[in-house]
Amino acid sequence: MDGFTAASAVVGFIAGLLDIAEVVVQYTRNTLGEKEEKQALLSEIEATNNLLKKLKAKAEGSQWLKTISTSMEESDGPFQRYQSALVTAQKKLEPSKTGAGKAVERAVWHFQKGKFAEILDKITRSKADFALLLSLYLVVDI
Repeated sequence: MDGFTAASAVVGFIAGLLDIAEVVVQYTRNTLGEKEEKQALLSEIEATNNLLKKLKAKAEGSQWLKTISTSMEESDGPFQRYQSALVTAQKKLEPSKTGAGKAVERAVWHFQKGKFAEILDKITRSKADFALLLSLYLVVDI
């Protein structure tokens, strides 16, 4: 795979994560209840997305392409962990398309404490890993 194709793949993958995150943010904002938990989730997603946007800019310059590509391929790496957390949250918060009861269930915040903590932990760990990657890039760029 040439550098341009690899860069496009990395940028596309990160853009996909940002798209999923935006859906989760919209779903979260449309639920009722648990303001503190919702705010914590939204804050972590926003902070993580800001780091992802910076990583995406690095990938577009392809200077860090190999490192970013390697990080994306790790099965429990920061990219996969973040994607897993977002997909789990998306499925839990997605509005139902059938049945009034399911629609009501999806309209309220209904995470179990353990599941919410697990999702938030995955996002927080991914954010820390993305911050570390960026700090390494900044040190080398100077």
